Amino acid sequence: MEPRDKGDFRQCAAREVFEETVGIDSLIILKSKLMTRIESAPEQRIHVPFLYDYKVFCVRLNFIPDLRVWPNRFHWGNEFERFGWFRCDRLPLPLHPGIVSAVRAFRPALSCVERDP
Repeated sequence: MEPRDKGDFRQCAAREVFEETVGIDSLIILKSKLMTRIESAPEQRIHVPFLYDYKVFCVRLNFIPDLRVWPNRFHWGNEFERFGWFRCDRLPLPLHPGIVSAVRAFRPALSCVERDP
C-alpha cells in the first residue's frame, strides 16, 4: 500500500493490478473498470503472524487475456519471473499457501473449482 491509496485496500488493489499488468497511461480507463469490479469483489484476509498480512480480492474475468498484450512486460521490473492467466479449474500446482487459503475462501464464487488445491 502506498500513501496515495489512503488506507483503502480496494483502491490499492486496483492500482497494483493496473500497474503490474497494464501500466500503460493511455489505457487508464482500464484502471477505473478494475476499480468498479474490485469495489464489489469478495475479499479474504490472509494473515501469518510476523510474516505477512494482506487482502486478496476475487475478480472474475469473462475471458483469458492474451499474454502478448496483457500483462505489459515492460513494467515488471524485478517483481515477476513469469506471469500467466489460468482458469480457476486449471490452476498450476503446487500453489502458494496464501493462494490455497484464498481459493478455499472464494470457493463459492469460483463455482468452476472442482478439485482441492
